[in-house]
Amino acid sequence: MQPAERHFTLRLAASDRDLRAAQRLRYEVFVAELGGDGPEVDHEA
Repeated sequence: MQPAERHFTLRLAASDRDLRAAQRLRYEVFVAELGGDGPEVDHEA
């Protein structure tokens, strides 16, 4: 059995909009979905 092919694209944020979208995704995955918490988590941002 061969592993499934995966395709990813990696790039740096090119605008403030890109940066905010990346930050929102990071929060949704690590805090909302995985339950991450601690003094460095900014729920207000």
